[in-house]
Amino acid sequence: MENERKQFSENFWYTKDNEEIRVFTHECQSVCIITLEFDEENLKMKYQINEFTERFQKIELIWEIVISLIESALINSCVALEVNSIPMNQDDFEYLIHERYIKFFGDRFRIIKIEPVPLLNVQFEIVQQRNTHYIQQAYLRNFSSNKSDWEKSGDKDNARIFMFNKGSGTIETLGNTPIEKKFGPKISSIAKEEYFHSLLFEATIACTIEKKIPPILDKIIKTRTIRNLSVEDKEELVKYVIFTWQRTKEARLGIKEMMEKSFLIEAKRFFKEDLPENVYVNYNELSLKIHHEKSILEFIATNSPHNLSKHFMDFTFCLLKAKKSDFFLTSDNPVVRNNTYYLREKKKGNNFIKKRREMMKQQISRNPKLFILLEATSEHPERAPRKKGVEFYMPISPYLCICFYDKQDKIKPLKAQKINKEIILQSNKYIYSHLDKLGFINKVLKKHPTSINKTGKRSIIIDNSEEIPKEILDQLQYKNLPKETLD
Repeated sequence: MENERKQFSENFWYTKDNEEIRVFTHECQSVCIITLEFDEENLKMKYQINEFTERFQKIELIWEIVISLIESALINSCVALEVNSIPMNQDDFEYLIHERYIKFFGDRFRIIKIEPVPLLNVQFEIVQQRNTHYIQQAYLRNFSSNKSDWEKSGDKDNARIFMFNKGSGTIETLGNTPIEKKFGPKISSIAKEEYFHSLLFEATIACTIEKKIPPILDKIIKTRTIRNLSVEDKEELVKYVIFTWQRTKEARLGIKEMMEKSFLIEAKRFFKEDLPENVYVNYNELSLKIHHEKSILEFIATNSPHNLSKHFMDFTFCLLKAKKSDFFLTSDNPVVRNNTYYLREKKKGNNFIKKRREMMKQQISRNPKLFILLEATSEHPERAPRKKGVEFYMPISPYLCICFYDKQDKIKPLKAQKINKEIILQSNKYIYSHLDKLGFINKVLKKHPTSINKTGKRSIIIDNSEEIPKEILDQLQYKNLPKETLD
């Protein structure tokens, strides 16, 4: 919303009017005015700093503003950034840039031009990583088909895995070479997409969660127990499960569908008969990427109000082991969810999802201002992370699977075959395995053909507006009401 006051940095706030950004202090004292030019097609951003109030021209305050401008460009996956009229000494500026960014990003972030007189004009080049993975390679290597070979040689880049395509119903290779037919494609060549994640996101996770987790998983696999994990290791494991669940292409497609369907319903309400019949909403890919990356980090950030790891730390943890005749699959959506408690209660006639909606309607009838117009859910709202009875499963090797579930409910965790069934059904497109005997996957898919193509089924928007009289809707000014996300 234009002219809405928002936090700019630790010490400053801002309002935005078209492309003009006004920066001010908590006491509403003007600091500077910044104009922005953003070429979204070519991912180039240009800032011009104007009217910088002299009393705030202290190096630490100027640097705070520069950081915000640079990180805005990084979040938006820019490849070029220009910042003009920075009131700083060139040596100080180059030192701070080196310490904060060049050390972190290496040759992917560099100054290509700097003009020191009278104020600094700086141009940066940002090299975004072309192919980015949405499943960690270190995780997939635990399922590799040639594990003994690459571990013996020390060449982890040669790790391979079998890849089953749900759409074609066959094991797929990338180059159709003899070694691929024997061991599958290289892990470095799968579960990735061009520019799927931004440089900032990739660099952040590489030195935090992706760096910390491999030794923890190795420890669990070698000892075949989680009993000797420290509290810190357990916290990292929970964060990693959440991170892996939310990082995938399947998660991003779910966000995309939810946003597009919500926007379309709102548009139909607003424009009514003026809206063409065949209109559709296409959520901007850059905005989707920013939304997705932000939500991933918010779910695991310690101080985030959306943090899920604290909630799951109170769950019951166990390590499931496959029998000799069984093994665990994994997929391009490695974390699967279930709710045995809900399924059990539903069989008894206690459909608490349906009861919850009825309870909401009763509350609305007593106080219409409580009404929430849109509910974003899925085909399985009982699997939402805060739902009673929810279970999370993440295989970490062909023979071991992490499981945690709501300790309030006495359940028996799923066995390997049922976990594999959910991995097949909840995957996006590919299932991965250390073995090539995967004919049973087609048997599962034959019974559940709707899991092959999930387009349009990932998110269900329940529009309740027709259940409420028009005079109440007008009174509520429904366009500004929040939306509730159930899953």
